[in-house]
Amino acid sequence: VLEKLCEIVVPMGAKNAKMLAVSGAFHTPYMQPAADALGKALDEAPIQMPSIKVYSNVTGKPYASVDEIRGLLKRQLCEPVKWEQGTKDLVTLGCTSYVEPGPGKQLKAMMRRIDNDAWSKTTTLEA
Repeated sequence: VLEKLCEIVVPMGAKNAKMLAVSGAFHTPYMQPAADALGKALDEAPIQMPSIKVYSNVTGKPYASVDEIRGLLKRQLCEPVKWEQGTKDLVTLGCTSYVEPGPGKQLKAMMRRIDNDAWSKTTTLEA
């Protein structure tokens, strides 16, 4: 069904459609059982505020409190990643270099679509 959908949507005006090789339904409601188990573990885990800015995948913004860290980590398994929003915030802050720890160059490719100058300052670390 998905392969047929990919064939149909491009002629209808979609910019691109392709199958992704993924090992799970990450960032979708299908991950709710795993999110519930993670939530129980997070409720018992000692969590402290990081000494550097750490961005939430759920909001695309830095965590503001331990309670927020705990709550947003529970949600991130089932919700879309706000990578673009977080990246734009880093650009606005004036960051001068970006590192993709690998493998692959997917984040760098997405960076190019977000900000060409930031893309040129992105390094990918290969294993």
